Amino acid sequence: MAEEPFRPDPAAQAEALRRMGARIAARRKALGLTQKQLAARLLVSDKTVSKWELGGSLR
Repeated sequence: MAEEPFRPDPAAQAEALRRMGARIAARRKALGLTQKQLAARLLVSDKTVSKWELGGSLR
């Protein structure tokens, strides 16, 4: 009998993204950076940093 593929719980996944976003925001603030400054260092847009911090996709 074939084993079922792993399917993460959507609620747990959303909570993990929210916690990751909070950690990103806290670290950014501890470094004294704006979202725009962090974005420039990471070569992404400030909108991407905002999305990460709000718990959006990390892609």
